Amino acid sequence: MKKLHLLPAILALLCTMPVAMALAAPKPAPAEAMKKLAVLRETVDFAHAPRANSFVDFSRAAFNDGVDKVTVNGLENRFHRYGVTVSLRPQKGWNEGLNTVTVAANGKLYTMYVSHHKSIPTVSDYTGKISLLNGKPFTPLAIYAVDIEQIKDAKKFGFNVFHNYTMTRLGDAYPMQEFLDTLQKENCYGMIHLQHTEIAASNFKPVMERVVRYMNHPALCWWYLFDEPGIYGVDPEQLVFFNDMVRKLDPYHTTVSSSWYQKEFQDSVDVDIPQWYHGHAAGMAKTAKEYAEKAAGEWHDMQSLPILNTHDSAFGCESGGSLNPNSFYDEEVNGKKRGDYPKDSPEYQDAEKRALALVNDPDHPHRPPTPTYPGSIERMRGQVTTSILSGANGLIYWLYSDRKMNPRWGIYTVFSPTKNRAEFTQVMREVKAFAPYFNGFAANAKVERGDELWYGCRTVDGKFILMLSNVSGRQLDGVLELPGAPARLYVNNGDETVRLSDGRLHYSLKADEGRIYCSEPIR
Repeated sequence: MKKLHLLPAILALLCTMPVAMALAAPKPAPAEAMKKLAVLRETVDFAHAPRANSFVDFSRAAFNDGVDKVTVNGLENRFHRYGVTVSLRPQKGWNEGLNTVTVAANGKLYTMYVSHHKSIPTVSDYTGKISLLNGKPFTPLAIYAVDIEQIKDAKKFGFNVFHNYTMTRLGDAYPMQEFLDTLQKENCYGMIHLQHTEIAASNFKPVMERVVRYMNHPALCWWYLFDEPGIYGVDPEQLVFFNDMVRKLDPYHTTVSSSWYQKEFQDSVDVDIPQWYHGHAAGMAKTAKEYAEKAAGEWHDMQSLPILNTHDSAFGCESGGSLNPNSFYDEEVNGKKRGDYPKDSPEYQDAEKRALALVNDPDHPHRPPTPTYPGSIERMRGQVTTSILSGANGLIYWLYSDRKMNPRWGIYTVFSPTKNRAEFTQVMREVKAFAPYFNGFAANAKVERGDELWYGCRTVDGKFILMLSNVSGRQLDGVLELPGAPARLYVNNGDETVRLSDGRLHYSLKADEGRIYCSEPIR
């Protein structure tokens, strides 16, 4: 009988192949940007001085033939030369913030920028098997696209790390200080987006200045280096340079980046944020397995934190049509996408009208709902458990909406349909309770990732915790052998309990359902 289910399962998995595999090669970076990068690599370096009297080194091959002069912040300074290394510290100490060191050698100028702050109140580390903040386990529950005035309301869902796209578009015009101060007031943290256009043009100074200006803010958690760099014509070498720059200036905070081209950009970031938008456990599990195999093989073994989208995120594969309103702007008219026409043109206006029809009435879409519209509470839990069992130390969702929505992207979120929003609120209550146990779960638990069922269990703080993910794409019934497990487990942190007989758990899971069991309720 089992064979009857294979064809739909296979079709579902084929439909949820990573979109990255269907993309063309990354766009090439502009030639002038790459020429500028070559000059920077020859003449510019970066460092951080943890103390005002710290020595720093500036290394260039040209120094073998002699150094004529060294200045720090415009003042001539003593230096020590060891082979090709110039070692120095200012006579009066490093200034707070940014310092400029210039070396004149053989008629050529070399520059090093040195950051210094008396204290760094918040230090993040997501580069091991566990996520840390100030040396203590920290489970990030992150959310994209939150404006300053939305932080307080978004926090009610349990999120503790916030992102905003506008800061990269506005550059220095964005009220970054207010954003970070608001997060600090709410006891939350930010992932700060660096400037896309400046990185694409190899203009390092604005990016460097943003890093040094805010690296000592208590609410800073991560630097968001770039979003989809290959699509925007950024060369991997550019991102490697900028990531290296950020990590030298600020060795205290993790850098993250999201790319469809993980192989090309694998050396340019601490933590990759792969876009596993599939709104169901079966699609996510397949993508996660492929990702893990490549990371262990042709890629480096990268740390990852997959983006989750619980709404309309199967890209229409299962239903014959996505409800993402951006698809209207992608329609071609006379060889040109509607979204590329002027905003006052009939072509663009037609796309806008149909998109707004969805956005303004998300509870009654004009098309039959896709399997992820509206979603289901079981699928939302399935996303959570599949993410954690894949090895993530936290969750990151795309994107937040308080229903003041952009017509191109506004409906593409769990917060839009009333049913989704209510069920997501319940799931996030459960997530918030279990969050301390998510961090490092897969690294410290017994985890099995089968073709139909993923599960993992561990005992921490005296609590036995078990996660299940149905990744078969269909109803799944079975028995799980759990030697030594407690006789009674609470389901999804509610009042419902199940009893085990001799360590055997009988389960019945809907397609893509996730479930978390615990030996006691977590309050």
